[in-house]
Amino acid sequence: MLQSSDTNFLHLMFLYISIIWETETYPSEWTLALLQPVYKGGGQDRLSPASYRSIYLLTTITKLLEGIIQARLTPFTEIHNTLTHVQKGSRPTRQIHDAIYALIAIIQHRAEKCLTSYCCFIDYTTVYLSVHRERLIMILKDNYISGKMWNLLRENSKRVRIRVLHSLIPASSQEPIGRVLPEGSRLSPTLFGIFAAELMTD
Repeated sequence: MLQSSDTNFLHLMFLYISIIWETETYPSEWTLALLQPVYKGGGQDRLSPASYRSIYLLTTITKLLEGIIQARLTPFTEIHNTLTHVQKGSRPTRQIHDAIYALIAIIQHRAEKCLTSYCCFIDYTTVYLSVHRERLIMILKDNYISGKMWNLLRENSKRVRIRVLHSLIPASSQEPIGRVLPEGSRLSPTLFGIFAAELMTD
């Protein structure tokens, strides 16, 4: 829709997003996400909610605004070292493979000296479901993420609602959620990185 729109539509969209930015208020409909449960497979119990990934479906316009915020937030975290140096995922010019290579190199180096290496792997399967959003908002402020961006992120975090896409759940059923970073949001990887950085520096 956005790619095929004319200049007038793009100008109206620019004005609309500018108003949201200036008033620091999300439209109420933008805080509603459709939740699509996706079965993880592997023979897991189909009757257990833990056997499903929760994919949040957001409107294209919501993702556009998130992309604008992300375009400002990501460079800020890199310039001000908001994330720790060991974080690799969802960062420009870095990949998870870099961490795997570093781990293998360390183990090989220690093995050459007959030293034992200890490591652990943390299962992040449900990590987005565990993020306390009020705590995240305070962490953002502690890292000098303030002003209109902070106010917009705070405003959005207070009003997140979901509607589960299921044949047995009526369309009118909407639930507010007090935790969770939406899996499907463009902002979630960076916000989780900021949240997790505090755990690694404390």
